[in-house]
Amino acid sequence: MTTTLNDIETEADIAYFLSRFCDQVRKDAELGYMFDEVAKVDWLAHLPRVAAFWSGILLGSGTYQGNPMRPHFELAQKTPISPEHFDQ
Repeated sequence: MTTTLNDIETEADIAYFLSRFCDQVRKDAELGYMFDEVAKVDWLAHLPRVAAFWSGILLGSGTYQGNPMRPHFELAQKTPISPEHFDQ
């Protein structure tokens, strides 16, 4: 089976990708607990913020407001994050 991969070109593309990506992360035995148990991410609030961040990076929308590194540094202080997590 061949899967056709399309470039991300719209806000809808970003939302689609993030939804699928986050679903997979949450199901992952090594990563899911970081988001659901340690960070206690409110996914309904988080996904639009992440989408705004990537919209700014990929589409130049300028809609993201905030500091994306701060929550990740805070998470790293609560639970170890290793290079292998990023490979996962």
